[in-house]
Amino acid sequence: MERNIRTRTGVFLVLVALAIGAGAAAIYLALDEDESGSGSGAQEARIDALESDLQAAREKAAQATEAAEAARAAAATARSEIADLATRVEGLVGAAGVEGDAGPTTTPGTRGAGRAENQQPDEIAGGEGKEAPGAAGALDGSG
Repeated sequence: MERNIRTRTGVFLVLVALAIGAGAAAIYLALDEDESGSGSGAQEARIDALESDLQAAREKAAQATEAAEAARAAAATARSEIADLATRVEGLVGAAGVEGDAGPTTTPGTRGAGRAENQQPDEIAGGEGKEAPGAAGALDGSG
């Protein structure tokens, strides 16, 4: 009989140890689930924040793309206007009968010495003291 009591006591102690272990495991898993549950809420909040940041970055990129397209269009318009103006200048220079480039007619420092309105009638004719035929009459109105 003493042997049966020992066996029963041993089995009882093993069952009690298993019950305590199972209870402890259940408590541990329950606490771990609570931490994971609140942790996943924090993770979801972080994911939501990152998604909103990503959306804001996409919107800024779209705005930058629109601004770049507008700048390209403005540059193309400016190039077209420049080409039109260059064509008009060439036409005006051609109509005025000016050959070569349409740059200034004087060199720096001469202050208009090469212009006809600053020259004397004999200088326009090309000589010193020599007048071109009709030059004197053209200046005093007799000619």
